[in-house]
Amino acid sequence: MTREVEGEYRRALLPYGLAGHAGELTAGRLVRSRLAAVAAGEVSDRLIRRCVALELLHTSTLIHDDILDKGTVRHGVPTLWKPAGVERALLLGTIVATTGLEIAQVDCAEFARAFLETFQRVNGA
Repeated sequence: MTREVEGEYRRALLPYGLAGHAGELTAGRLVRSRLAAVAAGEVSDRLIRRCVALELLHTSTLIHDDILDKGTVRHGVPTLWKPAGVERALLLGTIVATTGLEIAQVDCAEFARAFLETFQRVNGA
């Protein structure tokens, strides 16, 4: 699933000249997606797409959180805003979030609604 997530980051960031940051964004362990795959019992293309959307949502919140908290290291590497700068990192976080929403919307309206509600709760916190 790591390959699919990194590919989605590259696709989303390429038009903005930011695809070079895709590897940095894929540094996580994909715990949520791994749990979803185990719970589902069977890995399908649809499950992978949903997990990719979930990972993008999670990553976008971490990018913004690191900026707000002035976090400097995540997964043993500098947080995105350190090498990219605050403005670029904010843009990256927003692009990643909207890409996740796009994937969710194509897959299932119920999933997209849950995605938006979760994202709003995180933003409100």
